[in-house]
Amino acid sequence: MTTTGTTPWAGLTESTPEQTGSVSEPSMGFVADLLVGDWAKELRQPRVRLSTWLAKPYAATADRVAVALPPGLEAALPRVLLATRAAHVRVFGTDLPPLPDVLFAVYKLSSDGSTLDAVRLPQPEGEAASVLRRILDNGHAKLANTWREALIAVARAQGSTLTKNEARLLIRQAAPWSEDLTPLDAPLHRLSSLPEAVSTTVKALTTTL
Repeated sequence: MTTTGTTPWAGLTESTPEQTGSVSEPSMGFVADLLVGDWAKELRQPRVRLSTWLAKPYAATADRVAVALPPGLEAALPRVLLATRAAHVRVFGTDLPPLPDVLFAVYKLSSDGSTLDAVRLPQPEGEAASVLRRILDNGHAKLANTWREALIAVARAQGSTLTKNEARLLIRQAAPWSEDLTPLDAPLHRLSSLPEAVSTTVKALTTTL
């Protein structure tokens, strides 16, 4: 199907009638350098299957990513965003759901229901915020491992030493569910509880060390 008129993807070809979007023209201020999902063969950018995108980190650097989210997979939207470190992700879909507040630690988000723009925020100030961001920036990594190394780094910056075992204990006490999960694996209610749990472990450094 060829779209016409004033849509953001004017003049480009969609892969199926059911798909809700395509890559924006340069004049719209967004030119994707990677396509995720099912896109028209005529589009020349590198592309990756959505299943592959969610399963493992993309090997090359991509600053601007366009994602075609098919109907029925709207619940995967948080995982789609956590799967990358791209500076700007634009997701096309239908009835895109609200996102959990925890993702606002990573992105400036705006949506009209069928298109979502996620622009990556600068690294935050503050120890707890930095630990949380490091976890979320490593969506495919074991959550507890990233958390552990971030806590050790915070302790080092404070002029103290935190062993790996001590860090593991703090994490286990605050979030016993986290040991074998990646951020992409974690259920939404677990992700939503992460900021408070991270803050608890950072505060505990002052009493542990």
